Amino acid sequence: MVCAVEADNEAVEALTRFVSERRLDNVRVLLAPFDDPALPDGEIDLVFLSNTYHHIENRPEYFRRVQSDLTDSSRVAILEPNEDAPAPISLFTADGRTRSAPDVRGEMGEAGYQRSATYDFLASQIFEVSRPEQP
Repeated sequence: MVCAVEADNEAVEALTRFVSERRLDNVRVLLAPFDDPALPDGEIDLVFLSNTYHHIENRPEYFRRVQSDLTDSSRVAILEPNEDAPAPISLFTADGRTRSAPDVRGEMGEAGYQRSATYDFLASQIFEVSRPEQP
């Protein structure tokens, strides 16, 4: 099962049409408030964010809240425009819509996660994977 989460009504409607038209029976579209992804508690194996991390306000608090949705072996994968991207790529990235890998690691650490992988094969994006810290 895939939970596709959106915080905008129009985006939810468009995504619901997309899922329905393609008969993606394993995709559940969820409308969530900006401060909580509204995922089912204890059922999520992987949270994947693509170019949306920078939109989340108070990220450490948000990801602390996400922990109740995760299973014991869950991961959070963040693909985000890299503020340290080289030119000319950096010329096409809007201000405020990028993050650095150290910043993401710091915020996720503050939220109670530990880094499990960093991938650097994308020149214009960071790709960080974290797991909740084990007690």
